[in-house]
Amino acid sequence: MRRLRPTGIAIVATLLLSIGPAFWVAGCLGRATEPSPQKPAVPPVQTPVATQESTSVTIYLVRWPAQGEPRLEPVKRDVPKGRSDADPSVMKSCLEALVAGPTPEERAAGLSAPLPRSTKVLSVKVDGTTASVDFSREIITRASAEAAVSGTGEALALESIRRTMAGFPTLTRVKLLVEGRSRGELDGRLIEDFWGHVGLPEYLVLASQPGPEAVQSVGKPADGMAIKSVRWSSDFSKFRLVIDIENADGTRASQCPVVRCSLSASARVLSIEVNGIRAVRDPRLVPGKPLTISSGPAVSITRQAGERTGDDQLVSLDLALDPSRSYTYKLFSLVDPVRAVIDVFPN
Repeated sequence: MRRLRPTGIAIVATLLLSIGPAFWVAGCLGRATEPSPQKPAVPPVQTPVATQESTSVTIYLVRWPAQGEPRLEPVKRDVPKGRSDADPSVMKSCLEALVAGPTPEERAAGLSAPLPRSTKVLSVKVDGTTASVDFSREIITRASAEAAVSGTGEALALESIRRTMAGFPTLTRVKLLVEGRSRGELDGRLIEDFWGHVGLPEYLVLASQPGPEAVQSVGKPADGMAIKSVRWSSDFSKFRLVIDIENADGTRASQCPVVRCSLSASARVLSIEVNGIRAVRDPRLVPGKPLTISSGPAVSITRQAGERTGDDQLVSLDLALDPSRSYTYKLFSLVDPVRAVIDVFPN
């Protein structure tokens, strides 16, 4: 039998099978090419973030020890820096830090917030050397739930604000407001009563003013009044004397009679005159006999003998102070119930 020679077609087929699929792809789709390399990603331009300059301020938090008297302790905070030392924005940030209270580490070390932490600082306005601070209503409506509302707790809360604001050297006093008011009812609570113990003073006095010879007075002319009692307390910065006043028939007074105070030139005796008084009901106030106080800088209080008799009279009280120091004071009145309050500040 004659062997057949491979034809040209068979040879070509054999070659194609040996070359493999790559040839078919190249032949059918065109010339095979390497994938083009990707361009490296260009990192986005980082815009520098401007950092707000800060300034260090001091706030005062409360320590309630297991034994001994509670006290305020200073801690530092960094707040955004203002245009000057008198910038209200810095004062507002400082008070917001006070409301926020201690850090977790400070809380673990025994410090606590003096004010309800839900309180908001609505505004701080400065007029000359007086700052007006407006708090939200939570400062009084949430006090029982978020703060220590005892007389000591209330005194510490007010003192923490006073000491914190005293860090601004351009200020001499601070007016406290609650939603724009210093008096009146808010959610069933009297703003002027604050937490119901020491009450909201007209001003927190930061500097040593007024001077030793200053005379201060409050109230309006009124007759048929009575001094119900005198009481006092002292805290970390001042001595407070409270004169409770009512109508002579024992009913609640509607206004404070004229009360006038003057500090002696030596700043050792504070003379207090209460007008329109028909009765003195505190049995401890015996004319001419000193009533020992021994609280803070106060030594005694004495009702002066020889008062004019009659339906209504002027009752004079002399508050003797520790002679080793000098003092300034602030007189103000509160209502519901009516009382005259004198805060004495050692220099």
